[in-house]
Amino acid sequence: MTKIKKISAKLLICLLTLTMLTTGGLNQLIGLSASALVESVDGSDSLVRTSLAEIQNVLTDVVYGEYISRYPDVGEPKKPVEIDLAGYTDEEGLTTATVEVKSDGFADYDGLVLFVADDGKISWKIEIDEEALYSIKIEYYTGNITVKDSEGDIVSEGKSSAFERMILVDGKIPFKESRSIVFEREWVDTYTVVDENGKPILNDKGENQTYLSNSREFIDLVTKYEYNSEGSKRLYLKDITGNEIKPEKALLDSWNSTFIYDATGYFEEPLKYYLNEGTHTFTLDAIKEPMAIKSITLQKANPTMSYEEYLTAHSDAKDYSGDNVTMIQAEYTNVTSERTLYQLNDRSSTITMPQDPALQMMNSIGGDKWQYVGQWMEWTVVVGETGFYNIIPRSKQNLYSGMYVSRKLYINGEVPFKEAARLRFNYSDKWLTDPLNDGNQSFKFYLEAGKEITIRLEVVLGDMAEILSTIENSLATINTYYRKILMITGPEPDEYRDYYFQRLIPDVVKGLKEQSAILQDQSDKLTKITGNKGEHSAQLDKISVYLNRMGTYTSTIAASMKTLKDYLAALGTWLTDTQNQPLYLDYICIQAVEAEAPQAEPGFFQSFWGELQKFWMSFFADYNSIGSMTEEGVTTAELEKVAIEVWTTTSREQAQIIRSLVDDNFSSIYNIPVEVKLVVAGTLLPATLAGTGPDISMGSGQGDPVNYAIRSAVKSLNTLTGDTNVGYNFNDFSRWADNPIYSKFLDKIDTFDEVTERFAEAAMVPITLYGETYALPETMNFPMMFYRKDIFAELGIEVPNTWEDFYDIIYTLQANMLDMGVLPGGVAHATIRMYQQNEQLYDMGDYDRYLNLYRENGYTDDKLKELGYAYTNEDGVIIPKTDGMTINLDSDLALAAFKEECELFTVYDFPYQYNLATRFRQGIMPIAIADYSSTYNTLIVFAPEIKGLWEFTPLPGTPSIDGKINNTTVASITAMIMMRSVTDDNALAAWTFMQWWTNAEVQSAYGNEMVALLGPSAKQSTANIEALTNMPWSKDEYDNLVAQFNAVICTPEVPGSYITGRYAGFAFLDVYNDGEESVDTMLSYIDDINSELSRKRKEFGLPVAEDFKAFERKSGKSE
Repeated sequence: MTKIKKISAKLLICLLTLTMLTTGGLNQLIGLSASALVESVDGSDSLVRTSLAEIQNVLTDVVYGEYISRYPDVGEPKKPVEIDLAGYTDEEGLTTATVEVKSDGFADYDGLVLFVADDGKISWKIEIDEEALYSIKIEYYTGNITVKDSEGDIVSEGKSSAFERMILVDGKIPFKESRSIVFEREWVDTYTVVDENGKPILNDKGENQTYLSNSREFIDLVTKYEYNSEGSKRLYLKDITGNEIKPEKALLDSWNSTFIYDATGYFEEPLKYYLNEGTHTFTLDAIKEPMAIKSITLQKANPTMSYEEYLTAHSDAKDYSGDNVTMIQAEYTNVTSERTLYQLNDRSSTITMPQDPALQMMNSIGGDKWQYVGQWMEWTVVVGETGFYNIIPRSKQNLYSGMYVSRKLYINGEVPFKEAARLRFNYSDKWLTDPLNDGNQSFKFYLEAGKEITIRLEVVLGDMAEILSTIENSLATINTYYRKILMITGPEPDEYRDYYFQRLIPDVVKGLKEQSAILQDQSDKLTKITGNKGEHSAQLDKISVYLNRMGTYTSTIAASMKTLKDYLAALGTWLTDTQNQPLYLDYICIQAVEAEAPQAEPGFFQSFWGELQKFWMSFFADYNSIGSMTEEGVTTAELEKVAIEVWTTTSREQAQIIRSLVDDNFSSIYNIPVEVKLVVAGTLLPATLAGTGPDISMGSGQGDPVNYAIRSAVKSLNTLTGDTNVGYNFNDFSRWADNPIYSKFLDKIDTFDEVTERFAEAAMVPITLYGETYALPETMNFPMMFYRKDIFAELGIEVPNTWEDFYDIIYTLQANMLDMGVLPGGVAHATIRMYQQNEQLYDMGDYDRYLNLYRENGYTDDKLKELGYAYTNEDGVIIPKTDGMTINLDSDLALAAFKEECELFTVYDFPYQYNLATRFRQGIMPIAIADYSSTYNTLIVFAPEIKGLWEFTPLPGTPSIDGKINNTTVASITAMIMMRSVTDDNALAAWTFMQWWTNAEVQSAYGNEMVALLGPSAKQSTANIEALTNMPWSKDEYDNLVAQFNAVICTPEVPGSYITGRYAGFAFLDVYNDGEESVDTMLSYIDDINSELSRKRKEFGLPVAEDFKAFERKSGKSE
């Protein structure tokens, strides 16, 4: 009865809140001054928050299509309005960013330039004389800048990722697309001057000579036909076996002028902002990267003519009819929008140019690295005669069956005609050589002779844009309906109960039918443009039918909620997948309009002969030396001695990236042969026992290094024992100084102490046992708090700073039938609460007491070390190996924390098992504590419709006696370990690989490659702090992440520690499932945990707690 009354009370409050929401409560959340940046709480360096006022200000339900439809009779301006950059205003807090005014110019520009940091916003007051819809053109610097404050201190430094801003007009976000405006960087390739064999040509100083891909030297080379055809001279550096090595990318420092576009690609024209006559405030609010701005102009966007008008405009020109063919190899780009758009090796076709049966040739570009809206690549060509030409790329889109991908074409920086903004490339598992077309007709292009012509292809959504935009908005709306229904039914609807939906939420019932009609309409459009009714449109049809049934027969709504939830999740996945637009290119051919297209695929005999050559050469090709640059003075036998084998259990895509980085970077620096193997998880242990394991294992779990170490299966990296059976001291490389291979790069290797400075101090705790460190951390994950900004704003809830604040919002959320999520089961939540109160998981320290007990019982220091009961640390101090002998879960603080954790699930009804991504996306769990990396990556891809409506932020904390809030989080790591299979010969090679892999440059490159391959959902939680901060986080994300990094710990791994999580889990389930009392239940498991810890320690000859109890009884000290 009590529970029924409790739910009824919640239902009443829910209905009152729902009434406010359905009568426009959200519309009241506007009109506040804007600033989306997080701020420190009471000066804390680990607790930062975005205030409710700041959250409310950037929320809007208005999408651009709706916004622009409000002004059907308003035209574009007749004259431009140029903003006076130096006249920015700081009144009323309108400018909060650090701004430097460069009056004397910058980067080859003599006029005024503004340096604007990413620590706030900058605003200008502008006078508008003409009511109009204004497009905004910004000229900005593509390179990195450093912004300093008035005292000369660095406030913000560029990290080479794209710039991102919010645009506000009169202090408000006019439409949601204005929350994310992206300005792309520009990247060029750095080529080495090589001879005909691909070897570097050195200058007088013996150094490599280089040139950039946008330089005159490069353009002169690639515009010559002989450099672009089969058998022509190549521009790439080659390794010792003749494999081509892709050039490194360099950020281009230049000025770029662009209109503001929708970052999602849903609207292909520049965004327009309505301004009436009078004074307005124009604001750029920083999301990511400091920015140098040359000019901002509000003006009319240049109209683009139609293809028919284009032909008329060049009616005097004739179709080129000659035999000359201008070909540019697609891998020879001049400029790209991202560093990950680089050359690839394609072996799928024997006529991909160039091709070699044994060697890797950089012969293609694009693929899944060139699939996100806004990415572009640019080439330079020259034609010999003025006229109309066909532009024919050899392309392949074989990733999305039944769908086409789209590109926008620019010639000399301009889209030649409207239709060129929606070029189509159809799905095919084979290469195609179709003239550029829009799916309806092929196009010819007017090109002038003797001039350098730039051709740029940019990823766009094409005809799919409107469909995807409508579906995304529909998905967001349906999710809102879903949440409002659950506010009435609760998380487990009763299908036999009448909830009176038609009476309580008539707008939702009506809206379900409206959304059904919208999805059906989009399905019909999709079928029309793709030419078939495939699985893409079928997905929309199913959801449409389901929504229509729910809206028509309201009695089915409760029973349909679970299926609807699954459909919505599938629709979100479909939406994300369909937005991807991958395309491979081999070359771009410019030829006569009537000429036959180049051969797209090899004939039977060509293909057979090519495959036969590949098969034969596979017996002789050296795949482990790819990337090595020299073998002078080194014998094959010496190379074989230092060769290493590396195992990884990651995905195939990740393994390929590791292999690529080894080939392109590691091998060229160190010339050490490396074999990277992708193995199945669980293979390491049996292989190690059998003596067939690797030299290095990557991606090992947090407990593996210590568990393997106590079994002598891995090597210590900092041992001072001098015993190579234990490991090596990689602070001292003197034993390898005379090795002919190592001596060449010994000064390029970081020592152990230098390497450990790359990580948070806490990251070394789980991989260090009794002074010996057995691994290096690769990734570091920890819980943070995720919350939905829009729902918190609707309910007027502030983000909790302390656990008391956290408890304060429970009733408000549960009264609205909304869930909260915490780390489920075991002692995960309790451990966080313990460490926030400076309580440890294991009994640690108290070394003097243990040493005194030993000495009182006849043990000398030498005897303790001989028995393995103690060790000497780097300061020469004797330390007993007593840490972790017993668990500390029986302390008063630990028991209170465990009781609190259990009550969250038993008293407050927190869900124990749930799909966070689905619940969070649908808004029924608007706050949750979860692993920051996996949750962030999932939400970025899984829930695009709520982009900008959620945030992850540091955990709530526990106030200490002095009033400071301790919001420590407990992290876990993965590690790379050096296995016992290494020898004295290749031990330094293994260390060289480990220190190389964990450095910031390589980790950043790996992170960028993962994002390029798998999208923004593939951000890596690298343990290297510098690499983590170099990733393309927004300013708010970066501030939140760094703040939590300032309060992070890891629990130690000790012999037998596996039992702790197991028995703690049993204790929790006893309470949760069987209603046992939490404190007594935990205490009942303490002896079992300690017994297992002692058993495992005895097995490996370590001190146990029972020994010291015996010593104390003997001396009469025991209680």
